[in-house]
Amino acid sequence: KVKMGGYNPVFTPAQEEELKQYIHMFEESLFGLTYRDVRRIAFQLAEMNGIPHTFCRNKQEAGKDWLYGFKERHPSVVLRNPEPTSIARAMGFNRVVVGHFYDNLESLLTQYKFSPNDIYNVDETGLMTVPNKPSRVLALRGKKQVGVISSAERGTLVTVELCMNAAGNFVPPMFVFPRKKENLRLMEDAFPGSFATYHPSGWINKELFIHWFKRFVEYS
Repeated sequence: KVKMGGYNPVFTPAQEEELKQYIHMFEESLFGLTYRDVRRIAFQLAEMNGIPHTFCRNKQEAGKDWLYGFKERHPSVVLRNPEPTSIARAMGFNRVVVGHFYDNLESLLTQYKFSPNDIYNVDETGLMTVPNKPSRVLALRGKKQVGVISSAERGTLVTVELCMNAAGNFVPPMFVFPRKKENLRLMEDAFPGSFATYHPSGWINKELFIHWFKRFVEYS
């Protein structure tokens, strides 16, 4: 193990090399990791492998001192600071980056011979239970005002995780309802195989995505 100042190292050189390669893999996939991402991954790596550590269990992440030491031992690792989503997307969508993405895609398709059934796209979308804007309706020409009965309720957000492959087959969706307790009535008449999860905010989080991913493995 490599000594780091007055601290005993947490990971072996081989484990740190594996972590470094993991970071580079994300970079090549155009999903650069932030400082906090790497600190959380280090915590998970130690926990899952039963490695003794002094990382913060409340925040479930490694400390800044560990991160700085890791960067000193692996100068080829360049971590980015988080950016506002709109700026990050604008910077990422340019000819060079898009070309790099398709070069990587071509390389993977050539190497692994993926079929359309093996190529999936997954994304989430937020749905409001009450429309924010009334739909357009047909009316008699010349009528100045057209009324419509609308709900006075304030809509609530429901997140839906959707996934489909290049052959047109899709995985039954996962719904994230904004509540703590289970309510089976919410899934009445849902598409067969769809399943419900619950979170107070109605947003998906890491734990719910892992839950979805396990179902994805079953269907794929």
